[in-house]
Amino acid sequence: MQRRTFKYYIRPNKTAERYLVDVLRTHARVYNEALAWRIHSYDVYGRAGSINVNDQAKFLGKQRKSDPWLGDCNALSLHLTLRRLDEAYKAFFRRCKKGGPAGFPKFKSADQFNTIHFAQNNGYKVFPPEDGKKWGRLRLTRLVDGKKTHHEIRVKFHRPLPDDCKQKQISISRDGNRWYLCISLEIPDATPTCGTGSVGVDLGLKKFATLSTGEALGVTNTLESQLPKLRVAQRAFDRKKNKRSNRRRRSRKRRAAIHRKIRNTRNDQHHKVAKELVDRYGMVAVENLNVEGMIKNPKLARRIADAGWSQFINTLTSKAEQRGGRVVAVPPHYTSQECSGCGELVPKSLSVRTHRCPHCGLVMDRDENAAKNILNRALEMEPDK
Repeated sequence: MQRRTFKYYIRPNKTAERYLVDVLRTHARVYNEALAWRIHSYDVYGRAGSINVNDQAKFLGKQRKSDPWLGDCNALSLHLTLRRLDEAYKAFFRRCKKGGPAGFPKFKSADQFNTIHFAQNNGYKVFPPEDGKKWGRLRLTRLVDGKKTHHEIRVKFHRPLPDDCKQKQISISRDGNRWYLCISLEIPDATPTCGTGSVGVDLGLKKFATLSTGEALGVTNTLESQLPKLRVAQRAFDRKKNKRSNRRRRSRKRRAAIHRKIRNTRNDQHHKVAKELVDRYGMVAVENLNVEGMIKNPKLARRIADAGWSQFINTLTSKAEQRGGRVVAVPPHYTSQECSGCGELVPKSLSVRTHRCPHCGLVMDRDENAAKNILNRALEMEPDK
């Protein structure tokens, strides 16, 4: 069995949206109060006597009987919010031991807390659409004065749920003025359906992905194309000084919508390129890039961050594992300088886009030469595959 998450756009009516906003505010309050309790407990008793998630869950159960706002929310959903805080708290101590940036959990305002989780078949029910239709339903159950009431929310199933899947839990998230439903599923292991053969992929800034076959896939200007609109929206937001004004709130949503479009465009490209590679090849070789170090270059930082190489490699690896393929990461040193024909080093600056080898006379695109070297290194690392 494998776990996968399917994300769908939902369209709540005004009543359901007000309810979801109130629930998010309540969860944010629970999260902040639980964090404050943990900080106080640690300051007084130290880590040995600090409070844990079970203690907080018991106290929350007692509070729900007297607090109408807590009583209106799903009990297991509130418990999952406490679990999120517990995981963040443990991750902080884990990072402290490693000596890197710790990142202590932060208090979240009502606008910053954007996701709530629901346990399996508790407080919700998903109704997939009938044959030939795209819109299904999500039913949320709540208690009002001891009586059950329901909110029906439309869900756009742009792709159907897999057959023989089992729903584990759902989450509802807010992104600006849009709402999304994420369904976590258990899916039976399928027969591998990846392609055959091997290919090397060189990730770049002129071309997003250059294959060892000479093909180029994707573009790298997802941010650049929206940058004029983003600058206008950012300046309009900066002019509004009153942090509680409605104009500032609307301006923030307009800016967030542009960022959402950039993010969705980048994610869409990553998934499409990764799917095409997995459809065609069984083994994909990529460079093990130090993206964090490369971003320190002030002249290329924005372009490198916009390309999202690390996210693409994670997406590619996930798709390959699901379909029986594999991704091999090779050392990136001198892949652009080394000649793929004879193996000699041919030093060249980043502005030189054509590889010309004075030793064997090979002339080809710089990125294609790098992709061939990446493939050769991967075959050397795995000679039997």
